This record gives sequence, C-alpha cells and structure tokens, in this order.
Amino acid sequence: MQVLLMTGSARKDSNTGKLARIAEKYLKEQPSVTQVHHFDARLHKLPLLDGDSFTYTHPEVVRLRKIAQEVDAFVILSPEYHSGMSGVLKNALDFLSRDQFSLKPVAIAVAAGGGKGGVNALSNLRIVLRGVNALVVPSQMVVDPRDFLESGELIPTLQERFLLSLQELVDITSKLKG
Repeated sequence: MQVLLMTGSARKDSNTGKLARIAEKYLKEQPSVTQVHHFDARLHKLPLLDGDSFTYTHPEVVRLRKIAQEVDAFVILSPEYHSGMSGVLKNALDFLSRDQFSLKPVAIAVAAGGGKGGVNALSNLRIVLRGVNALVVPSQMVVDPRDFLESGELIPTLQERFLLSLQELVDITSKLKG
C-alpha cells in the first residue's frame, strides 16, 4: 500500500509539520505500507491554479498528480486559517480531481491555534474531499499548540488517538485492496 502524506503549512517548524513527522514515522512502521510519499506545501511550491492549461505542466504539479494517481490512500494535514484549510493546501487539492481521489481512503487532521478552532477547517476539508469522491475516514483530529511536548510528540492521550486514526486508514485501505 502506498500513502501520500500532504502537509498544508507553508510555515517552517509548524505544528502541522510535527503531525506529519508523527504520521510518517507511524506509517513507515506498518507492514502493509510499502511507501509513504510526502507533499509538503512549504517545500513543493505550486503555481496558483488559474484555469490555464500551462499550470498543469509545472514540474511540481506533474509530480503531485502522478503520485496522487498511484497511491492507495492519503493523509491530509492542515493548519487552520480563518476557519478553513490553508490556501496552499486548497490550491494543491484544486490541481487534483476524482481521477486521483475516487474511492480512496483519506485521514485528516488540523493543527489549530488554540481555543475552539479546528472543527471548521476539518469540515472544510471534508466538503472538498467529498467533492472529489474521496472516502474520508470517520476519525479526525484537531490539535492545539499546548498538545505538543517539547520533543514534538503529542501528549500521550492525543498521540494514541492520532495513531488510531492512522491505523483506521491502514485497515480500511487494506480491506478495499482486498
């Protein structure tokens, strides 16, 4: 099974990046996961989707679309910006379509700034992913800055919950692959 981990923060040392490191480590330890690809919006800069066909020939767009086509599942992580996913993540998702997502499991999580944030960004992600026919797994997660230890790991109860969400993705994907 191949998984594409998409990190939608353009900020260095972001909490979204910390979640990505936890997810990548866990997925690589799973016997059924043969490869984890990583699209990091900070490192893999895409042009703005403007509707012109030349934007689809940009090397990073070609790379993203090719990998997304080949994988069996996705983990999509975003910071919350104004009650939604990040703009760079939305732009990346706009370059993809049902061709890449249809009937593939997707796990989602959001790193919020604190307080009551994150839930709207998760809903925003679910709406967009429903539009491309993805199978978003039931488990989802919002983390705040206070949920991280100095080591970059999550506090134990949230670490366990996040890993269970990733295991749900692995289990569902394995069953679909039959």
